[in-house]
Amino acid sequence: MAERESQETTQVTKGKNGRTFQTYETRYVDTGKLIRKREEKTTYYSTGELKKIKQKRFDASGKKLKERNIKYFKDGRQPIAE
Repeated sequence: MAERESQETTQVTKGKNGRTFQTYETRYVDTGKLIRKREEKTTYYSTGELKKIKQKRFDASGKKLKERNIKYFKDGRQPIAE
């Protein structure tokens, strides 16, 4: 059985205070049917450095599979998952 071809599209929206909202959707090329979806909300410190990424992953029916926050630090420490 041949593997079906899929394609990912990305939509980026800029919000207030430098926030960005990104949506990634993966769909089958032949039918356009959604396979999976990921949303990311990115926030920044007032200095412009990355502060936090909030990720949500969904299945084809829109059910949330996973959610996590990744926090970044201005003092050089490694990012942590909250």
